[in-house]
Amino acid sequence: MTLSPVLTCIVIIVARIADVSFGTMRTVFIVQGRKGIAFVLAFLEVTIWVVVVSKVIQNLSQPEYVVSFALGFSLGTYLGITMETWLAVGDQVLRIFTRR
Repeated sequence: MTLSPVLTCIVIIVARIADVSFGTMRTVFIVQGRKGIAFVLAFLEVTIWVVVVSKVIQNLSQPEYVVSFALGFSLGTYLGITMETWLAVGDQVLRIFTRR
């Protein structure tokens, strides 16, 4: 059974959103030294990426797959940054300087 091109484009976009969002979160966890979570996210990220990029490369005659791949990357970047602010896993420092 093969998926329709429209459904395939949607799957590519959703998968890219997931893998790029995982990559963004993985980077935050690496900076924090949280190796276990970073390991799991890296595994998921690359597994999704390999599957999706192989589908796109096998079907280069369908430019909508390439556009879906790029759109998923862009949306994943945006969502990954947004997720980081929602989860607040990053550190923030507030410094107050007074004359006293």
